[in-house]
Amino acid sequence: MYVFTITALNDAGVSDSSNPLTVTTNQSYPSTPSNVLVSNVTSVTATLRWEPPSEPNGIVRMYLMRYKVARENSDYVFVNITASQIPSIEILMSPLLPYTQYIVQVQAANTENRMELWGNFSTPVTFQTLPSCK
Repeated sequence: MYVFTITALNDAGVSDSSNPLTVTTNQSYPSTPSNVLVSNVTSVTATLRWEPPSEPNGIVRMYLMRYKVARENSDYVFVNITASQIPSIEILMSPLLPYTQYIVQVQAANTENRMELWGNFSTPVTFQTLPSCK
């Protein structure tokens, strides 16, 4: 939020200041979520945790998590974490494949005039599920 006043200056002197005008800037893209951590890894699940963006540039309304098998040609699985789930900043990834390496990332978004403003994805984190107990 910014507050502006205007004062005129000329050879005759200085005017009184105008009434203050308060301006609030629009929201912008949030910075990247940080400290992305995978824990509680089993053969078929893992818990993903992260910290909110250090510069939210508004109110973070949603997160998007994406993960994939760490092979060149595998597709990402996308999971939306909506405002009703925030402030929770952890999610259970399931079902996963046993003894498989995965890559996971998170990004945050604000909304402005019904438009989603997505920040960048976090640095990729790699983890491996445990072998199955057959």
